[in-house]
Formats: sequence, C-alpha cells, structure tokens
Amino acid sequence: MSEKLSYSIKETSEQTGLSKDTIRYYEKIGLLPRAERKTNRHRLYRPQDVHTMKLITRLSFKN
Repeated sequence: MSEKLSYSIKETSEQTGLSKDTIRYYEKIGLLPRAERKTNRHRLYRPQDVHTMKLITRLSFKN
C-alpha cells in the first residue's frame, strides 16, 4: 500500500473521532479488517477504512 494513500492510527483517530483504543478494539472483534502494517509494525489505514469507521460511528449513535 502506498503510504501517501494511508493514514496512521493517530491521523485516523483524529479524522473519525474514535480513540486509538477503540480502533484497535474494533479490529480485535472483527468489526474492522486488520490494518496493514509498515515494516515497523505501525498500523496503516486506507481512506476506505476511515470511511467505514465514520459509517460505524454514525450507525452506532442513533439520536
């Protein structure tokens, strides 16, 4: 995956409003696919992953 088309977990957290722990938890329970990793094992998220997280957030907080 091109790193220009990917985001760190911090950037993803800022874009989605989800905490880094929540993102990791969603991966752990299978709500999100496992993130790709850089050679240093840091997670990389695609724009599609960010979109999915935003969708989950909207579906989870019905008012």
